[in-house]
Amino acid sequence: MKKSILAGLFLLGGCVTPESAAPPVEVIEYRTSACFGACPVYHIAVSSDGVVAWEGIQHVATSGRRQFVIQPREWEAFKAALAPYRPTGTQVYGSTPETCSGPIATDAPGVEIRWRDNDRDDYLNAYFGCDLEANRALYQALADAPDRLPLNLYIGR
Repeated sequence: MKKSILAGLFLLGGCVTPESAAPPVEVIEYRTSACFGACPVYHIAVSSDGVVAWEGIQHVATSGRRQFVIQPREWEAFKAALAPYRPTGTQVYGSTPETCSGPIATDAPGVEIRWRDNDRDDYLNAYFGCDLEANRALYQALADAPDRLPLNLYIGR
């Protein structure tokens, strides 16, 4: 009798379906740089699971590190705003003649963005003084992307 109960338990154990693995977490890191003036300088790491890590560095309402959660629609809006500008690998619009193919203005802000997911790690460094006329739409889109997130309390706008 005991053997048949144990055998039944082993057979039932084979009927259990394993839990499916959670989808891999995507992360977009967005880091602003200083300018000549009061440009907000901060770093955010935004994850597809809704977790946002904030670090306010300079000229922001909330200095230091904080963590908060966003809604899936906010993640999707932020990701979609940046998606057209995601390079394959690395793209730099820099502040030197070696990294900028046009005129270079000094003292401008910029952003560094890193996209990480299960099979890619891409990086964009955009100094907003690199050929401003040719890259104006790109820079505006990159600067506006964080507006999709609830950052007013942190940035102070």
